[in-house]
Amino acid sequence: GKGYQIKMNNSDELVITGLKSAYNHPISLSGSWNILGYLHQYSANIETMLNPIEDNLVIIKDENGDVYWPEYNLNNIGEMKSGEAYQIKIFNPSIFIYPDID
Repeated sequence: GKGYQIKMNNSDELVITGLKSAYNHPISLSGSWNILGYLHQYSANIETMLNPIEDNLVIIKDENGDVYWPEYNLNNIGEMKSGEAYQIKIFNPSIFIYPDID
């Protein structure tokens, strides 16, 4: 459920090995900015996926600068995608669990 930002001087390939986390693995979020990895194997609507923390959510951004910003009814991310991570800002510390995909 964690994501990472890496700054490199040259292009290269990063290989990560290990087991995939279950989509419903609890993720600890601080009451500020976090990097949230998307754990489902299939894309899903961002509003549905973040519904469990909707009242605590300030904004979430993807790697392209697209945002889901509920306060302004702005959503140009659309769907969260497998293997992606997002910068997310919340009001208060929280334990987040992704909901099931219908």
